[in-house]
Amino acid sequence: MAKGLKLYDEFKALISEVGEVKIAWFTTFNLSLDFFEKYILSALVSIDPFNVRNLKDFEALNDRIINAENGSMDVKVFHDYRAIRPDVKKTCIQTIGINPKNIDTEFTNGVFHPKVALIVNAEDEAWIVTGSANLSLSAWSKNSECLVIKKIEDQRNAESITDFFIDLLPSRAERDKLRSINSNWQHNLKPDDNWKFINSLAKDKLLDYINHQYTAEMMVWSPYFSEDFAELIEKHLSNIIELKVIPDLTDAGTVRMTPEGLKSALANPSLSMQKDLQNDHTENLVHAKVWVTPNTIAIGSWNFSKAGLNLSINANNIEAGIVEEIDHNSYQEFKKSCKLTKLEQPEGMAKEDLEDEKKDLLNNWSISCQIYADWSTYQYQLQSEEDLSNQKLYIDLPGKKSRISLQQFSDDGVDFSREYKSLLKDRLFTIYDKKEDGNKVYLGVIIELNPIERPSVGFDSLDDLLRAWSDGRPESKTQFHQMNFDADTESGEELSDKITKALKGDYSNAWFTMFLAFEQFRARLEAAKGDKRELKILGYRIPGSVVQLNEHLTLLKTEIDTKENDMSRSFIWFMINEGNQVITLFNNFYEDGKMSKIERIENIELDFNQVSKRKMTKWLKYIKESCSY
Repeated sequence: MAKGLKLYDEFKALISEVGEVKIAWFTTFNLSLDFFEKYILSALVSIDPFNVRNLKDFEALNDRIINAENGSMDVKVFHDYRAIRPDVKKTCIQTIGINPKNIDTEFTNGVFHPKVALIVNAEDEAWIVTGSANLSLSAWSKNSECLVIKKIEDQRNAESITDFFIDLLPSRAERDKLRSINSNWQHNLKPDDNWKFINSLAKDKLLDYINHQYTAEMMVWSPYFSEDFAELIEKHLSNIIELKVIPDLTDAGTVRMTPEGLKSALANPSLSMQKDLQNDHTENLVHAKVWVTPNTIAIGSWNFSKAGLNLSINANNIEAGIVEEIDHNSYQEFKKSCKLTKLEQPEGMAKEDLEDEKKDLLNNWSISCQIYADWSTYQYQLQSEEDLSNQKLYIDLPGKKSRISLQQFSDDGVDFSREYKSLLKDRLFTIYDKKEDGNKVYLGVIIELNPIERPSVGFDSLDDLLRAWSDGRPESKTQFHQMNFDADTESGEELSDKITKALKGDYSNAWFTMFLAFEQFRARLEAAKGDKRELKILGYRIPGSVVQLNEHLTLLKTEIDTKENDMSRSFIWFMINEGNQVITLFNNFYEDGKMSKIERIENIELDFNQVSKRKMTKWLKYIKESCSY
C-alpha cells in the first residue's frame, strides 16, 4: 500500500515505461481539477509539475497535449457528476460527469465509484491502473491506498476493459475508435491471464470471484461499511470462520459505523476488527480496498457495503478492480507483511456524524447535463439524458452578461464568438432555477470540442501584431505571442499545511514548495480583487492570513541566529521577499480607514562576497527562469 508520494512516483515510472502516450482515460469518484491538471497531466508529457506555475505554463502544457507531434493526446476523466468542486479549469482535457441512474436502474441511488486508468501508447500497447485512489492530492500523496498496474497482454481482459469504457464514452465515434484499438490488440494477445478485470457495468460481483465458499479465512481493508454490516456477513460470508476487517480509524479512533451496527456485527464470532501497524498514523486515511483469501487477492474500489458489493436492488455503486490468483506461499508472505493487531474494543460513530460525512462527499444537484463548446463553430450545445424541456432553468456561461434560458439552446446552440476569450480561461457553467438569484441546481465543466482550433495566443500590442504580419506569417512569430486573454484573475490550488507537508519531502523540495505556496497566496488575492469582504477574510480571518504570515515571518527573522533555526540565510531572504510581495499586494487591494496597513518586513542582508561569479550567474539565471524573478 502506497503512502507519501510513492503513488505519484509509481505513475511517473509507468509513463516512462509507456513512452509516447496516445490515450489516457481515467475514472474517479471525486475529482480535484487542480491536482489532475498540474500533476497527472505534467506526468503524461514528462515535465516537472513544479515548472507548471501560472496560466502561461498551463497553456504550454495544454499545447503539448492537443498539439502533440503525432496527433493530439486523448485525455479524458470520467467522474461522478456530483463529486467535483472546481474553482478553475486551466486546460482542455475532457471531464465527463457520470450520472449512475442514466446507466442502469440498479445504480439509481448509487455513485460512480471506480478508480481506473487506461494508458495506451503510440504502438497500441496498453496498461491498466486501478485500485482505491481517487484523483485528488490527498489520495496520491497522503492517504494509505492500494494500487495495481498491469500491462494488458490477454484478449479477455482487453475485451473487458474495452467494454467498460465503451459504456462510458459519450459519442459513437469515440466508441468506434476504442473498438478499433481493441481489434488491433486481439491479434497480438494471448487468450487469458491469471488476473481478471471485473466491473459493475459487466454485472460482475466481487463475491463471485474471490472464492470465499472454499476458504475459511479472509482479510478485508475498507474505510466504509453498510449499517446492516452484520446481516451482510451472515447472509453472504457465512462460510468464513476467520474474517479480519481492517477499517480506517477516524481522528477520534472510531470506525465508520454506528455503535449499534458495530455491536451487532461483532456478535458474530468469526469477525474481528484489526489495526495494521504499518498504518499507525491517525492523520493518514486508510482508504485502501483490498480483499484477500488464501488463493485470491482483489484490489479495486469495493468498500465492505451492499452498495460497494452490488448486493442492493437500486442503490449499487459502479465499481471496478482486478482479481488475481495467488499461491499459498504468497498468501503467507502477505499475512506476515501486514502486522495486524486486534482492536479489543472498537467504537462506532454517531449516526449524525456519519450523515455529515456523506453530505460532504456529494453535491445535491437536482439535474444533470453537459455543455459542449465547439471551437470549429463557436457554438455551445447542451445535452442531457433527462427531459429538461418543461423546466424553467437558466444557465450562467463564461463571459455572458446575464443568464440565458434553457430554451435558448435550440438546435443551432448558443453562440460564444463575442465571449470566446472568457471561455479560454473559464470553463465552468452553472444552472439556476431563476433568471436572477435563485437556487443553484447544477454546476459542471464545459467540454471543449476541436480544441486544436482554439485561439489561445495573440499579440500584446498593435506594434507586435504589425511586425508579426510583416511577412504574412504571424503564426510563426512565437517571440511576440502572448496569451489571448487577461490573466489578472487567475487562481489555483490553495496550498494548505497538509499539502505543503505532502510535497515538501526533503529540504531541496522546500524551495519549490515555498515558491508554490506564495504563488497560490497571490493568486487567491488576485481572484478576490474588488471583493472587500473576501479580501478582509484573506487578510485577517482565515488560518494563515496575511496578518499571520507577517507574524510568522517576523518571528522567523528574530530567530535567524538561534540554534533552533537550520534554514539558510538565502532561503529566509526569499521567504521574506515573497512574503513582502503578498503583503504589498494585499495592501494595494484592501483599503479600510479603520484599519492600518499591514507592515512589510525589512529583509535581512546577504553576503555574496564568497560566492564565485560563475556560480552566481548560473544561480540568478535559474531564479529568473524557474522562479519567475
